[in-house]
Amino acid sequence: MTMRKIVVVLGMSVIPAFMVLAFVLNTDLSFFTIKPSYAQVPVDNSLPETQRLGTNNILNFPDVTILYGNGNATSLDQEFALLASNNTKAAIRNPDYGLNDTIPVLRVGQNFRINSTTDQDIVYSRVNVALVPIASLPPGTKLSDIDPEDNLTQQTPLTSVGSYIGGIGNLVIPQTTRPGYYLLDVSLHYPSQGVTAVYNTMVRIVK
Repeated sequence: MTMRKIVVVLGMSVIPAFMVLAFVLNTDLSFFTIKPSYAQVPVDNSLPETQRLGTNNILNFPDVTILYGNGNATSLDQEFALLASNNTKAAIRNPDYGLNDTIPVLRVGQNFRINSTTDQDIVYSRVNVALVPIASLPPGTKLSDIDPEDNLTQQTPLTSVGSYIGGIGNLVIPQTTRPGYYLLDVSLHYPSQGVTAVYNTMVRIVK
C-alpha cells in the first residue's frame, strides 16, 4: 500500500496532516509557539490643509519678473496682499519684503515684459501695472536695506503703464513719463477671493 502525505491548506499556510492528527489526539505540542500576526498598516496622523483651514481656496502667489533690454531680468518682490470684503479693505504686509539691489534702467518709450506665469489652480483674472514716482533715494544706502514705506518719499500722480490678462504682459513706458526713479507696481487681482497681490521693484527711467 502506498502511503500518501496529506496537506491541509489554510489561507496562505501549509500544515502537514500529521500536525492536524496530533491536535486531534491531544498530543502535547507545547514545543510549538503560536504568535498572533497583525498587518502593519501605516497611520497618517496629518490633518489635510483643506480640513484644517476649512477651505480649499488656497492661494499660491506666483513669481513675477520684469524682462527688459537684451535678455535682462529682475524679480519683483511681493509687498502686500490686499483684502476686500463687505466694503472693508485691509492690507497685509509681507514681513520678508525687500527691494532688489539691481535697478532696471528703462528708456521712455521702451518695450518691456512682465512674466507672472503660474500653474496653480486658482489664477488671477488680470494684472495692472503702474509707476510710482520716488522723490529721492537715501544717499549711500543699499536698496535691499530700504523700506519703501518708511525710507522713500513716494509721490503722485501714479503713471498707469497698462494691464494684461494671462501670464505675459507686453508693455511700454509711456512717452509722458518723466526721467527719475520709480517703483514699478504690479498688481495681480483675484476678484472671486477678494484678494490683490501687489509686487514691485525699483526702476530708473531715462530719456
